[in-house]
Amino acid sequence: MSKHLIALGALFLGAFIYVAFRPLNLLVFSALHAVGFMRLVWYVRNESHLIRGIVPDWMVYCAPNGLWMFAYVSFISLPWAGKFSVGSVSWCLVLIFISVVSEYLQLYQIIPGTFDVLDIIFYMAGAAVGGFFAFHGGKFWERLRET
Repeated sequence: MSKHLIALGALFLGAFIYVAFRPLNLLVFSALHAVGFMRLVWYVRNESHLIRGIVPDWMVYCAPNGLWMFAYVSFISLPWAGKFSVGSVSWCLVLIFISVVSEYLQLYQIIPGTFDVLDIIFYMAGAAVGGFFAFHGGKFWERLRET
């Protein structure tokens, strides 16, 4: 399976979780309404209503962050073809830095949102797995196929 498809899968899974389970009063839903996507939002929410009560909070509120970070690091590393360099690491660190700083800005109520240390953990885990996947994933998959 292509690295692109796995990263896209993580991106869409994070979006699905967000759309299916997050509260509708969030700004993103106003934007989705403005561009005419609320019909799709309602479809996803209606189809996922049976599992809404059993999905843990960390999956609803933190997992999308980790999935999106994984996808970002995976995609941003593509121009470097999995070669570790100052450029590739710098671009990966930019979003990690912005994500962690934004969590702390929420803690001090400088920007809206709720600080959660689990968000930071999921950002870091997504970045770490994405980094491994981007820079060592090809070798890992080759070894798996050989066994």
